[in-house]
Amino acid sequence: KQAQGAIAAKAQELALEQRLYRLQTAQIDQAQTDETTALADALAQLQSLGKPTEADTAA
Repeated sequence: KQAQGAIAAKAQELALEQRLYRLQTAQIDQAQTDETTALADALAQLQSLGKPTEADTAA
């Protein structure tokens, strides 16, 4: 009985750790996605600074 209780407690602990790990990886994934999007936007802005606009080329 005591061993069964210990095994059940350990199984519950491992299940909770797995859940926590999944939540943390989901948060990291979202943060990476947000950062990648921000970097891509910043890069596009920087690249557009060096390009002539349509008004410049039409003149």
